[in-house]
Amino acid sequence: MSFHEIKSISEYLALFDSTPELKKALYRGQSKPVNDPEYKLIPSVGRVPKAGVIPFNDFVKEEIRSHDIFKNQVIANVASIPRNSWEVLALAQHHGMPTRFLDLTRNPLVALYFAVRNPEHDGLTSAVYAFVTKTIEYEELMRNQQDDSRQKMEKDASAYRRKKTRLQEEHIKSLALNLEISPFDITHNVIYDPPHVSPRIRAQDGVLLACHQPTVVIPETDYREILIDRGSRNNIRIELEIYGVFDKQLFPDLDGLAKWLKFKVFDA
Repeated sequence: MSFHEIKSISEYLALFDSTPELKKALYRGQSKPVNDPEYKLIPSVGRVPKAGVIPFNDFVKEEIRSHDIFKNQVIANVASIPRNSWEVLALAQHHGMPTRFLDLTRNPLVALYFAVRNPEHDGLTSAVYAFVTKTIEYEELMRNQQDDSRQKMEKDASAYRRKKTRLQEEHIKSLALNLEISPFDITHNVIYDPPHVSPRIRAQDGVLLACHQPTVVIPETDYREILIDRGSRNNIRIELEIYGVFDKQLFPDLDGLAKWLKFKVFDA
């Protein structure tokens, strides 16, 4: 259900003044609303032909298999080796492999830009989705896991202290602190702030939503839908450039420069 429809940046920003929950949200801009089957709020891996067809546990095994193949090949192609499965998956997402990550941003103007970015979609209603449901962040998830593991290991070490040397106890504790919850084992959605695998992520203030049910559409209760009037898209693009939100800034590479010049010279 639509939360509001806007025709200008001023109307868009006014929503944040009148609705405090929007200020703490994460955002996603789309050229079309979620009522279009091709624009459902679901991660890319949930769109592959196998999704929803084979049993979920078998589907996760396929996810893990693709992750492992990518991980084994990535060593020869990057300067910095990913430290864990989360970083591997973020890198795979960046390079176009279907994953259980959904791209979001912390910047509402960036989301608005992605909603109106493509002139070929002018004349169509677009949308920004503000994710307002409280979602645990990766760092907090890891801290909780470490605390639980530390408590368990300290309890075990206490029970067997007479049989173990101090060195052995410290070794056990260090193993506990390094335990990782795999993105394939999460039981609720997690916000992951990836290392900057590219300048684009940093420029777009991007974050990833790791979906624990990647084959299931995100429920309406998790977000607010802000529609953008179909006749206002071009004017909003022009306004956003004044705010410094345009392709050359959000895509700090030759692709972004070329896209920006196309808009400035040929489309504007």
